[in-house]
Amino acid sequence: MPAEILIAVFEGISLDAVELQNAAIYVKYEDGEQRLYHLAGTNPLFKWMIHNACASTPIQNAVGNDRNSQNWVAGALSSLVRIGCMSEVQRLNAVNCMIDACRKVKV
Repeated sequence: MPAEILIAVFEGISLDAVELQNAAIYVKYEDGEQRLYHLAGTNPLFKWMIHNACASTPIQNAVGNDRNSQNWVAGALSSLVRIGCMSEVQRLNAVNCMIDACRKVKV
């Protein structure tokens, strides 16, 4: 069971739109193990760089859709709610914090 679940927002290079900032999930387990779950690539060419529960979150690679890493993180957090790693209130707070962090990234 995770001891801590964090959202990481990475500052992009020359990305001037909030939706283009890269987001990921960082998990620290009680036994000291740590994992970073994230997508690599760009829509529609995302590839998995993740493990376990987050792997069940689908990647939406259809051309023209509005999916990005932030949407994927929100979906992965929903998967973590389903398996009991966090509550829905925690998920909503995390998503709101991620959006705020994306808005604060200097571009």
